[in-house]
Amino acid sequence: MTSALDFGESTNPNIDPPELSPKFLHSVIKFKLTNQCCSKVIIADNDYLNVSVLQILLNKYEVKSDKAFTQQQTLQLIKSKSLNPCRCKNSSYLLYFIDASLPQSAVDLIKEIKRLFKSLQVDKGFIIAMASYSDMDLKLSCFNSGIDYFITKPFDLFELTAILQYIQF
Repeated sequence: MTSALDFGESTNPNIDPPELSPKFLHSVIKFKLTNQCCSKVIIADNDYLNVSVLQILLNKYEVKSDKAFTQQQTLQLIKSKSLNPCRCKNSSYLLYFIDASLPQSAVDLIKEIKRLFKSLQVDKGFIIAMASYSDMDLKLSCFNSGIDYFITKPFDLFELTAILQYIQF
């Protein structure tokens, strides 16, 4: 003799499927790199060719980026984006590509960005240091200053793809 499971005669009318609340929707948009509205990536490098190559690679993934050539320009763009959010309410970058050999100290720039994260002036993001050479001392100083990843130039397309996929969740 088999017994049937009784799930009840009536359904619960109080159960509604979850909707995207504005706060949750903002979080989804905030962590999406491929945004049609504004850039979520900033590239800080003193070499125009390196910036152009990285922007071309990011464009293949439909990722917009802003560029800066000095430490001061980088901080100015970050603070300007924070004070003047886009129409999609985005007020910060999600991904920071910082050249480890900027004329002024890249380590100081990374520490300043981390300070902005901690003071909640800017939403947290991923900081990636870039260098044409991979000296162990340079890598250690960058990691000690708070970077999330280190990438060498010329850029490896597979490595860049993995980074973008990781950040996109």
